[in-house]
Amino acid sequence: MFQFLFPRKSFPFFRQADAMDCGPTCLQMIAAWHGKTYPLQYLRNQCKISRQGVTFADLIAAGEQLGFKTLSAELPFTVLAAKAPLPCMLHWNKQHFVVLYRVTAHKVYVADPALGRRIRYTIPEFMEAWQLADKPGFGRALFLEPTSAFYEAAEVKMPDTDLRTLWPFVAMHRRKLIPVGISLLVAAALSFMMPLLTEAIVDRGINKKDVPILLLICAGQLMLFLGKQITDFFRARLLLTLGAQMSIMMLEAFLLKLMRLPFSFFDNRQSGDNMQRVTDNQRVEDFLTTSAVTFVMSVMILLVMGATLLYYNWLIFLLFAVGASVGIFWTGAFREKRGRLDQKRFRVLSANQDTLLEIFSAFQEIKLTGSEQLKINQWHACSKRLLQ
Repeated sequence: MFQFLFPRKSFPFFRQADAMDCGPTCLQMIAAWHGKTYPLQYLRNQCKISRQGVTFADLIAAGEQLGFKTLSAELPFTVLAAKAPLPCMLHWNKQHFVVLYRVTAHKVYVADPALGRRIRYTIPEFMEAWQLADKPGFGRALFLEPTSAFYEAAEVKMPDTDLRTLWPFVAMHRRKLIPVGISLLVAAALSFMMPLLTEAIVDRGINKKDVPILLLICAGQLMLFLGKQITDFFRARLLLTLGAQMSIMMLEAFLLKLMRLPFSFFDNRQSGDNMQRVTDNQRVEDFLTTSAVTFVMSVMILLVMGATLLYYNWLIFLLFAVGASVGIFWTGAFREKRGRLDQKRFRVLSANQDTLLEIFSAFQEIKLTGSEQLKINQWHACSKRLLQ
């Protein structure tokens, strides 16, 4: 859980972008382990991915094109743990591909592109997902050993996919961000004044029993509170308008990009994946207009309150700093688990979208065949996976 505090050389991990990308993503991880990082789209083309994903034969052909020497095998776990060259690719749960990169006496470490990295299984848990239904104790694996052709192959440039790609959408509205920044500064100033007024209430109002000054300070606190509420209201209103405009722009850019793609792209994409991309646009909007602003506001209040405590008593400030550090570390400790749950949520929501689209596009056939309850049960089973 606290691995981020003690970094070490780890197996390179990539998350799959779509439901059927597990095979190419596993190939991407193994290639990166041996020193070459390929774009996912390039590996999709090499694997000739379809709507049903890829097969062992597709992965073998793609691996050999990249310069790997490949070997697929059906073998027992004892041989896999003792003699298999790692990392290798495994057929998982009869419908998925993962990468096995480490085996110890009691634990097995798997990189699952759909869920997250450094997933540690006990041997019984591993066998439950890996072994064949008709051949207990055995499972399928694909071994890839780099040759000289792998290292001599030309580099394929990775596309830029960091947060800077969102900057053009923000830059077009940068003037509208000025009032938001001013409101944040005002909110920080009001937060700084509240403790000072509280001190004045105790020292000058209560100790000296000065009722007029006490009423005056209380009125000042009330005005500060109302001012903060008004500032928050206008900031939320600005962010709502700004977020809606950026959301429309991002969705328009996404649709235009889809329109420029060739027919082959849609031959191997599930409709639910594209629908889920549209839904995730709302999450990007929330990040730009809510999470980012909340983070800036939290940092400003943290600095203001820290400076106030340091002014009054350095020991109290030290206690505050220790508590804030513990909170930051505690949040970071669950970062990997949150990412894993996020990927699992995307996969389940994508499957849910596919099920709904299938139902909506085949209402007549469903009613003719009398399979209404069957389809509802399928959707219900898929939806219940969100709660697991």
